[in-house]
Amino acid sequence: MHTAIASALTQTSVCLLAPLSGYLLAIDRVPDPVFAQKIVGDGIAIDPTSQSLQAPCDGEIIQLHPSHHAVSIRTAEGLEILMHIGLDTVELRGNGFTPQVKVGDRVKAGDVLIDFDADYIALHAKSLLTEIVITNVDRVGSLSCRSGSVAVGKDTVLEVTLAEGVDAAVATPVGEQVTSEPIVIPNPVGLHARPAAVLANLAKNYQAKIQLHRGKDSANVRSVIALMSLQVGHDKTVTLTAS
Repeated sequence: MHTAIASALTQTSVCLLAPLSGYLLAIDRVPDPVFAQKIVGDGIAIDPTSQSLQAPCDGEIIQLHPSHHAVSIRTAEGLEILMHIGLDTVELRGNGFTPQVKVGDRVKAGDVLIDFDADYIALHAKSLLTEIVITNVDRVGSLSCRSGSVAVGKDTVLEVTLAEGVDAAVATPVGEQVTSEPIVIPNPVGLHARPAAVLANLAKNYQAKIQLHRGKDSANVRSVIALMSLQVGHDKTVTLTAS
């Protein structure tokens, strides 16, 4: 970024508190390539010793997965934070999870978002490792990750500095709009975090406005959280448009 532009921006820092007690792990050490390669976004993971996922900051609930294993918050600064409890936990289809919030709720740091049964999840899923990920990384100027053991609601796990005034949206080009043939989703668990992240990452290679449509609802394909919010399940039909 040119110095003149950078100096004109106001930088804001957002500190995220531990949403769980446990031991922190670098995101690139998570045994899941989509998280480890930061395709979903950048952040940190925690091996939990508590069983109530709490809000790491003030914000609005913008996504709650139907299986209740993942929830996303948007801060007043526009930072979008995905918290994903365990690995392959989408396959539990809600068993072991009890949500305490719904989409549209405003929460304060420390509010309980999801209660979960750690023993049940440990026995039925790949891992309890919980990811705290900034999905709109184009808003992030720098990110500082902590390490070691943390206490829920007390210790900072991430400090994020973002550049205000940067519009990360892609301008709509002047040109033709094309629409795909209907696409039936073959993935047994639908468009959850992993396939949504892969799709969003692919879309960034194109200078176009790309939308995914399910019935009357649509989402910006570049946004992992927007795609997850569509709640596209197995065998559902969608279309893509690009302009």
